[in-house]
Amino acid sequence: MFQGCQVKLSVNDSTINTTTCYKYLGVHLDPTLNLETHFQKMYKKAAGRVNLLRRIRSSIDTLSAQRIYQSMIMPIFTFCGYNSLGWSESRKRMIRSIETRSLEIISQKCSPQNCDLRVLKIDNFLQKRACRFVFDCLNGAVCFPFKDYFERLHHNDLNTRNNGNTAKVPKVKLDFARRSFYFLGASIFNSLPLSLRNINS
Repeated sequence: MFQGCQVKLSVNDSTINTTTCYKYLGVHLDPTLNLETHFQKMYKKAAGRVNLLRRIRSSIDTLSAQRIYQSMIMPIFTFCGYNSLGWSESRKRMIRSIETRSLEIISQKCSPQNCDLRVLKIDNFLQKRACRFVFDCLNGAVCFPFKDYFERLHHNDLNTRNNGNTAKVPKVKLDFARRSFYFLGASIFNSLPLSLRNINS
């Protein structure tokens, strides 16, 4: 992207060097801003930890293996999770492959009768956290920049069952916009049963 183009910037006589990747708050940013570099590093890190779990699996019990997965592998994909909701299908398949391999390793020493793994799938975990955040936004339980991030949809007919209990979904045309948290968060929240959306606490 920057081939043949030299950008020279300075602040207070200090030169700012150009780079193809910059890590900011745990997220690797590149010139395309499509998080491809970040995802590849994240996937490689998770795959390495899955291999380590496989090596030590014979020395630990099932509960310990499950806890290692939940504390050291799963968080790699759930960190910065609001962006992760919009991953492409190919990236989601790669995440599911890590998830499947991990659960297979965890359940190696389990008998069918005693293998009760209570591990929330990564995709479900992200959706659950997104719903909580949308709920907090709609109820003003967030810091100032996000107080008006989501809006309640009100109908003229006050008798409508969903009146005031549905998040307003923005009208978007581009596929890129459909992968944004602003769109996905509202859509996922609206998919909840009305009984859950009616909860006010």
